[in-house]
Amino acid sequence: MAAANQVQTPIFTGAYAQYLINGDTNDQGALVYSVRAVFDDFDGFDPENPKSAPKWAQAAIKAAIETGKDKKWEGKVPSNLTMPFKNGDDSDNPEFSGTMYANLKAYKRRPPIIGPDGNALMQIDEDTVYSGAKFRAIVQFAPYNHTKGGKGVSAYIVAVQKVADGERKDGSISESQAEGMFDAVGDTSDAEHDPMFD
Repeated sequence: MAAANQVQTPIFTGAYAQYLINGDTNDQGALVYSVRAVFDDFDGFDPENPKSAPKWAQAAIKAAIETGKDKKWEGKVPSNLTMPFKNGDDSDNPEFSGTMYANLKAYKRRPPIIGPDGNALMQIDEDTVYSGAKFRAIVQFAPYNHTKGGKGVSAYIVAVQKVADGERKDGSISESQAEGMFDAVGDTSDAEHDPMFD
């Protein structure tokens, strides 16, 4: 049985997905694996309310807040609590306009990445895991109390499933998309020789 603070997300578009492959080191020197989950459907989320959450996450976040109240926040819920879900219209990146997003992360070890068939994804690289691909994830919400970062709830990755390919956001193409762009190379021994290169 899943923990009360754990939930499966709906399908989302991955952004900054390169950090899900190799991770990145944060200011404290910790290795962090992450992806920005961009949701088109955010039923229950109020873009004007910074404490809002979509319906599918509300029970799990409530459980995390209760844990924080008991173990992190001295018996009361802070009035300035920071939540993991953000209004895409407030982002500097216009690609997030009209969406809701959350930054999902895992520390020290890359979380398991599962393929569309439900089995472990055997090829994990920028050809398969990239910004623009479609994913869903199992996440756990947990409270925090940071000296500099304030008090809030973060979303931590338990596992990720790649659901489908999508339009790449980095402007490149995958190796599979490049197949067929070139003719097969035959015998080049009789290739025309240009004397200017002698």
